[in-house]
Amino acid sequence: MTLPYHPKLIKPVGPPDAELMIVSRYPGQKDFQAGYALQGGSAMLLREACDEVQYELKSTFRTNVVPHFPPQGKVDRWLVPKKSIPAEYTNILGPINKKFFDPDILPFVAELQEHIRIHQPNCILALGAEVSRILIGNDKIGQCRGAVHDCQLNPGTKVISTYS
Repeated sequence: MTLPYHPKLIKPVGPPDAELMIVSRYPGQKDFQAGYALQGGSAMLLREACDEVQYELKSTFRTNVVPHFPPQGKVDRWLVPKKSIPAEYTNILGPINKKFFDPDILPFVAELQEHIRIHQPNCILALGAEVSRILIGNDKIGQCRGAVHDCQLNPGTKVISTYS
């Protein structure tokens, strides 16, 4: 199966030497319109949270696991049954609600891994269950929140997970 998505690439945004990288699963409608990651409702909430702790959102590097808008804005078209997943990728690709990301997402995961390797953030904020699954191997946000985890894509990089 070829992963269906809109061909427009949504670019990461922020300084390349940012200490904090924020990763979302895929672009929202506002990101799609702007052409850059985390421009919509999530950005507004993040901006408010950053303001509370006197941290500027513009000093973060923001990106998506999949830099394309999903069909009809629904990620469920990217989920498949477990039998479609090679065993060595099950920890990265799922399960999420008993389904797994399509293996066609792996090039995007590799691209994210390269961003992490190149930018060497001090910490990554993982927004949502899907991103947590990919970065730390656990999509149970209730269990993950409030703790610092090791990034399975770049061991030694800290990851904090929260709801998207």
